[in-house]
Amino acid sequence: KNVELNLYEKACELPFFQQIFTILSKSALFPLYHFILQDVHRPPHLPVPKNTVLFYLGNEEHLFPPWVQEAVWVFSPYPLLQGSLPNLRVIPLGWNGDLPDVPYVKWSERQIDVFFSGQHIPEYRKEFEESVDCFLSLVQKQNHPYQISIHYSETFRTGLSPLQYAENLMNSKIALVPRGYSPITYRFFEAARYGNIIVSDRLLPLWYLERFPFMELQTWKVLPNILLHLLNKPGILFKKHFEVLASYQRLFSPQAVADYVLTQMASRGVTCNAPTQRKRDLT
Repeated sequence: KNVELNLYEKACELPFFQQIFTILSKSALFPLYHFILQDVHRPPHLPVPKNTVLFYLGNEEHLFPPWVQEAVWVFSPYPLLQGSLPNLRVIPLGWNGDLPDVPYVKWSERQIDVFFSGQHIPEYRKEFEESVDCFLSLVQKQNHPYQISIHYSETFRTGLSPLQYAENLMNSKIALVPRGYSPITYRFFEAARYGNIIVSDRLLPLWYLERFPFMELQTWKVLPNILLHLLNKPGILFKKHFEVLASYQRLFSPQAVADYVLTQMASRGVTCNAPTQRKRDLT
């Protein structure tokens, strides 16, 4: 009764947040608040009720309307890039609910060494795509036995089906994670959930990324050498796989997000400063 959904009927966030709210509902704090899950593209129901905890979703442009200040807390995957919003707390984006659950594949049985499937976005991924082409050329010239799976689509959701994508990602060892329209992408958290070694664009300095093991590149131009280096160290990749799985549970899982939300709710105004992000190195 105290949860208001202002999302689209088949919102891809719903499965992730359903698990979060199953956990939140067991807390003694839960009946004390009114919760709103608000999509950025839907008109809000104003005024904001008293003691509201707002989950503001889909704002890839990192913008927040003035009315969100009326909430006790605002939780969003997208931080405010300019200005100040004291009641804002950033949470992991989670996984796209369109993806079906697939069985876990043991590391030794994973057949794809490097995987990417996504939209062709020239304004953000030109250097990435050029570097991937360079890597593929090196693999071919040097006759490496690696299994590489790269898929591009011209428009959103016109590539692999959700099932194909999930199965390929689960069957992969290294996942390439370029930015999309926002630096924060579902792809990152989906790869973490499956224990992939993540090679990523430069990301924002968010508190949960500081504690997560992944390789962050300042430029995609170094990608060919980075991948050849990683693929030549299977023992390190094997070890990091389990570190990624454990870190996902500790930082990104529904339980971890629910625990973070409850901690912030209990603090009532205690500021949690985000640490400065450092360069990630798997070696």
